[in-house]
Amino acid sequence: MNAKLEKDELLRQLPVFKEMGMSGVCMHSRTGLATEYLGEEWFELINTCADEAERLGLEAWLYDEGHLARFGSIEGAALQPGEMAYRTVIVNDMETIRGTTHAPAGLPARSVLTVSQPQPLAEPFGYELDEPNVCVLDFAAWRVGDGECQPEVEILRIEKALAEHHRVPARSGQMVQPWASKIAADGPSARVQLRFTFQIARLPENPVELLLEQPAKNRIAVNGRPVASTDHGWFIDPCFRRVPLPADALHEGDQWTDSYQLIPAGLLAAPEIRKA
Repeated sequence: MNAKLEKDELLRQLPVFKEMGMSGVCMHSRTGLATEYLGEEWFELINTCADEAERLGLEAWLYDEGHLARFGSIEGAALQPGEMAYRTVIVNDMETIRGTTHAPAGLPARSVLTVSQPQPLAEPFGYELDEPNVCVLDFAAWRVGDGECQPEVEILRIEKALAEHHRVPARSGQMVQPWASKIAADGPSARVQLRFTFQIARLPENPVELLLEQPAKNRIAVNGRPVASTDHGWFIDPCFRRVPLPADALHEGDQWTDSYQLIPAGLLAAPEIRKA
């Protein structure tokens, strides 16, 4: 999803992906778009694609290149009877999928595709993840300074509203990643608080870490308990830093984590967020 985003073209591509045997699509969004990144049109197109993917039975993921707060647990797991696993099928002949003599447009007549089909499990099946399990927290309640707490909303909308309110250039026009930008440390600042809520059905057996950018610039609390912003290295990308949580910081049921960060300040009043 680069350059100019066009609704008709985006909607045309989704059925093609489904016809190719894909089980989902990744909406890769980035800076440098002709369509304003995080603008009203951008949000409308993202939501339109997500709705159409759901209608087609496709999973839809939004990948953003920065500023997505992440929370992860490193743990193996076991599926129980009745839960769904996925079976991988290698198909060497497009006719096996299509039932016709023609392959989807743009594909050779004979290709190797990986097709995932859900299958119910008759008995428990243990497995070990190749990578740590990650839960992305992308909705937050928030406030600026000592102002009123604002309702929970998408984190990207908060970022856009703060950038506009404090006259910070929009990321859609930036040519470098946010963590590489040279931002002056002096001058007035405002405290921004983000509160992410989530639930835990069963406590993980292995350590849990928060993943975030520049932890040294944040004060973090989990369930009201302060957490040291100790940097234990990076995860996936050097910008995402690992902050371990104390073993007793979490419990089963509702949880919340708070993050406080100082940003360049204009007025301390919270900016307005416009719904798409």
